[in-house]
Amino acid sequence: MKTKKNVTALIFSLIFICSTSFAQEKLDEFMTKSSPEERAQMQTEYMKENLSLTEKQVALVSDINVIYSKKNAGYLQGGNRKIQTS
Repeated sequence: MKTKKNVTALIFSLIFICSTSFAQEKLDEFMTKSSPEERAQMQTEYMKENLSLTEKQVALVSDINVIYSKKNAGYLQGGNRKIQTS
């Protein structure tokens, strides 16, 4: 009985690890193959949905996201490994 539980737990753990790994690969692919503007748009949409931003706030946040996305483009392409925060 204990062995059956251990095997079941191991199987679920492997499934979780594999699905997490696949999701990470998809995210990495999007981040390296998309433009800074596309990444900023995705981030802005996420923030709009989860922070209940007004349209005025969305416009301001979008501008800020584009600026930082462009600054950090080199990091995603494998060049500069330090993320710019200012």
